[in-house]
Order: sequence, then structure tokens, then C-alpha cells
Amino acid sequence: LERRMEGILSLHRNENCLPRHEFENVVLWPSLPWDESNERHILWNHQRTILKMEIPSLLSQDEANLSPPDMVVRLLERLIGLETDFADRVFKSKRRDDTRGDSILPGYLSSHTCAEEDTVVEAAVKECQRVERSISEIRSALSGHASVVSRL
Repeated sequence: LERRMEGILSLHRNENCLPRHEFENVVLWPSLPWDESNERHILWNHQRTILKMEIPSLLSQDEANLSPPDMVVRLLERLIGLETDFADRVFKSKRRDDTRGDSILPGYLSSHTCAEEDTVVEAAVKECQRVERSISEIRSALSGHASVVSRL
């Protein structure tokens, strides 16, 4: 698994990726799933190309020296933070709507679902929990305790 991670995270010129300093003024198009000839790995080839282009820009100087599995774990921890923040913002937005609606329209609260019971808020929270579970499984797989295929 660690060898696969190193392959994912390394940059190679022959795979539509150039080192960061060489593509600052060049437009590069990642491989697209429908341009790939090997149907078995279409999605993975596309995802890998995007990861190889994007990961260096997401990492600080200190994080760039992490081992590939540690780097992935660090980025997944950031993903948990983003998902949590998103779910919180969805809730706060609906709560603000409830407050404004109640102050503007008589009977608003009796005819609208409150933030705590709103299906969109619940969906955002459930997605956050799903991502956290998936990342926990990925951490276990990276530490050698389990094998997992994630659609994260």
C-alpha cells in the first residue's frame, strides 16, 4: 500500500504532470475518464492525475516531507474538518433563516421545519458522519489493520 501511495503522490513528466515550477504559466489538462483506453482503470487514472496535480499545492513545507501514508492521513483529517464546517454552516444558515422568517412573517415557525429537524441539515450531518467513518476505515487500512475499498 505504501508503494502505491508513493506512486500516487510522486510527479512524473510522462503523465501530464510537470513539477510545480514548470507549469506555472502552462495550461495542463488532466486525463479525462472518456479519454482513457483501459476501461478497468478509467476512474482511477483520472483520480490519480488530479491528486498528483493538486496535492503539492495543499501541503505546507513541513507536510511535504511526510511519508505518503502520513500525507494522506493529514489530508483526510483536513477533509473531516471541511465536512464538519460545512454541516455547521448549513445548520447556522437554516437557523438564521428561521430567525429572519419569524421576525418578518407571522406564523413562519408554525409552517416551516426548524433547523434541528430540517432534512437538508440532517443530510449534511449524515454525510459528515459517513465521511468520518470512511476515513476511519482508511486510517485502519493504512496502519495495516484492515483492508478497505473506499468510494470517499
